[in-house]
Amino acid sequence: MDPPQAISSASPMRPPRRPKRSWWRRLAFWGVALLLLGSGGWLLLSWLGNLELRSLVAEMDQADPNWRLHDLEANRRRLPDEENSALHAMAIVKLMKGSRERYEILERLFEGLPAQSQLNEQQIEFLNEHLTLNAKAALEARNLKNMPWGRFPIVYSEDWINTISQCQDARHVAGLLQWDALRRTHEFDANGGIESCQALLNTARSVGDEPFLISMLVRVAVTQIAVTAVERVLAQGQPSETALHDLQKLFEMEAGELLLRNALRGERAGMHQLMTALAEGKVQMNALMGGPGGGDWQAELLGRVPGVLVRQHAALLRYCNALLEIAKLPLEDQQSRFEEIEKNIKDQPLLVRLFAPAVSNVSEANRRTQAHVRATILALAAERYRLKQQRWPESLDDLVKEKLIEAIPADPYAGAPLRMKKLHDGLVFYSVGRDKLDNGGHLDRNRMLEPGVDLGIRLWDVNSRRQPPRPPVPLEDLEEKR
Repeated sequence: MDPPQAISSASPMRPPRRPKRSWWRRLAFWGVALLLLGSGGWLLLSWLGNLELRSLVAEMDQADPNWRLHDLEANRRRLPDEENSALHAMAIVKLMKGSRERYEILERLFEGLPAQSQLNEQQIEFLNEHLTLNAKAALEARNLKNMPWGRFPIVYSEDWINTISQCQDARHVAGLLQWDALRRTHEFDANGGIESCQALLNTARSVGDEPFLISMLVRVAVTQIAVTAVERVLAQGQPSETALHDLQKLFEMEAGELLLRNALRGERAGMHQLMTALAEGKVQMNALMGGPGGGDWQAELLGRVPGVLVRQHAALLRYCNALLEIAKLPLEDQQSRFEEIEKNIKDQPLLVRLFAPAVSNVSEANRRTQAHVRATILALAAERYRLKQQRWPESLDDLVKEKLIEAIPADPYAGAPLRMKKLHDGLVFYSVGRDKLDNGGHLDRNRMLEPGVDLGIRLWDVNSRRQPPRPPVPLEDLEEKR
């Protein structure tokens, strides 16, 4: 038997070959790993976002149990149809006639008309033509003087943004009553003019407690028309003490309304409904942003990521809560805070920047209107004082002593009491206005936001009322302005 041959050290030794793992298995492994990691992160973010939102909503439920939109709607003032000034205003609008072009000419005829100037023949002709055409509507509109409460029907949408209110009808009725007050005053019916002013203010109040900023803007706009009409009636005639008293009480009611706070509660509730509808898929982000391809790609992406969307929802509610807290401050302290929070909105999450309501301009309109409403209360009380004492009050304290007002209203721009100044031909009651400087009662309703202008209302001595009319305007000039 031959001995075994030695194995040469030079002989190659090959280890056993392991099977190759195919590339697709590696790819699948890492794909599953990334998927699990991403899903876990997504679930974590989603859980944290929902926890944040639930916690915030629980806090809001405790602080304000009826803050949601359906609660706000359920708790609005209920009115019988026959007492609802909003339904009455809607019916009046259906009676109104006349072309928009003719109405614009009428507005231009009275543009800048001084309160104490009488009407010229041209103005009377156009005014009579318009009111004769709308005689039935005007008579119905006057009935609003006894209807201080209103509630327009509202059709809420899933996204809240497309909710429909008919409160704009109040603007149309206000225009008609403005002309009605003008003509009644011209015809030496000062009490009738005051009645039309009362109906005008009730037209503003017909908007009621609608939970929207746009509704609040309609209300304050019509209230400003009422203030202007009151000034003209008092510059043309001498209404009775009873008529003045009733109108003053109505303005005092309006001064006590928390319009901005109510509107911001509605905006917050609306934002919550919008975000909830997005999360539930009832509303698509691209529909809110103007249709496919019409919106911000980041916003559309957020709409597809529930974990991120819910955190944006919480951020939007917190922002609205901050706005509401500012609205609870005295009027003189609100504006700077609203401007500051809007200036810093760039630091907020995307949907807060896109959806949060812009409040500073609305707040300024509300504050400006409050200044005029409070000054009008003083003017009406001072006219009542003049009728009783046959002279103007020496100071606002005289009105308190005569129990014509309970207290001097505060200036919504300064916090101090409103001011009165004696002029060579009457009195002026005023707030220091936006520049917060006492400009001696200088009023200019065309430049109310500019420096050097105060906000308020004037009264004229009896012998300074009903001044000569200004000259007519060539009709071709009016048509050229169109």
